[in-house]
Amino acid sequence: MHSQHPVYFITGTAAPCTSIFKPVWPNAGIPDLGPQPTGTNDPATLFWQHERLHRLTMQDYHRCLELYHQERDRLEARFVSGALELASAPKDERLAFSKRCFAEASAAEEVWLERASKTAGPSRLSWHYNRAWKQFNKQAEISLAD
Repeated sequence: MHSQHPVYFITGTAAPCTSIFKPVWPNAGIPDLGPQPTGTNDPATLFWQHERLHRLTMQDYHRCLELYHQERDRLEARFVSGALELASAPKDERLAFSKRCFAEASAAEEVWLERASKTAGPSRLSWHYNRAWKQFNKQAEISLAD
């Protein structure tokens, strides 16, 4: 860790248990995360890009997480080690690395979403919980079946 360039690891999502922590250096700039999310699905925002994977995973958490957690953990570990190596690098190098991490994480999550969608079975949530989430999804205009 560099005292003048502290690195922070953020997900940019509501679900750290299914997300990838990515490095940012506030003094180097933050990658573009898209528009600020609202209560309605907007695939242009980082939050909503991840939310389909998160909500699909929640329906059968252990089975779905098993499909990608090892890849997620390896990717995250690579981001951490790379960020620590760049601790004293110039701002533009640190920002470029952060942008690459966000892009790589986004690409990986798309693969995981497709994988989870193909293997999705019936929800393992309780009837009441499942009903509530169906309503939340409807209100947010998000479909897990796409």
